[in-house]
Amino acid sequence: MPEEFRRLIFNDREVISAVMEQARKTKDPVPSGKMMFITIGGDKTPFVQFAIETPEGQKTFKYDGPSLAASLIRFCIEQNIPIPQKAQKLVSAKDQRLIMDIKI
Repeated sequence: MPEEFRRLIFNDREVISAVMEQARKTKDPVPSGKMMFITIGGDKTPFVQFAIETPEGQKTFKYDGPSLAASLIRFCIEQNIPIPQKAQKLVSAKDQRLIMDIKI
């Protein structure tokens, strides 16, 4: 039986949207404010780190591992991008972008 392989590449705007929505849904919302920077990277464990300028000062947030993968999967579901539940999913980072490889 042939295998299917898909690669989804997320830009920084999509990653921030995914992470902020996941944080809101898990009742740990990111405060509103001006986005100061975003870094996407990680050799073995991909991560996203960003800072928000709030009235109380700059706050830095970092997401990686399962919480980052869950954010991307939820983003895909909400954007009507089909992600088979039983598919193998692997998240990696390259060139300031997150990549989700899906093997069905």
